[in-house]
Amino acid sequence: MGMNPWQRWWWVQVPLILPIFIAGLRIAAIVGIAIATVGAKFGAGGLGVLLFDGIAQNRNDKITTGAIAVSLLAFTINGGLLVLERLANPSRRVSKT
Repeated sequence: MGMNPWQRWWWVQVPLILPIFIAGLRIAAIVGIAIATVGAKFGAGGLGVLLFDGIAQNRNDKITTGAIAVSLLAFTINGGLLVLERLANPSRRVSKT
């Protein structure tokens, strides 16, 4: 009469955990972008090369361009994952009558 364990997991537990999982993924993505940016300071290449080259050469145009590029990437990924998180929220699917 009820659900087997697989159905209970798929229809009950997955929809409840999905927004929390995506929120964790969102935080991990932003931290990854930040670490990849700072990694350029230590010669690892990455997202912050333009930024740290500008700091070393005292060129504000490179600093600004690098900062804008990194922040645009971070905001875009954060915004996309935030939209997914809100779409995955099960309370959004409940009809309010």
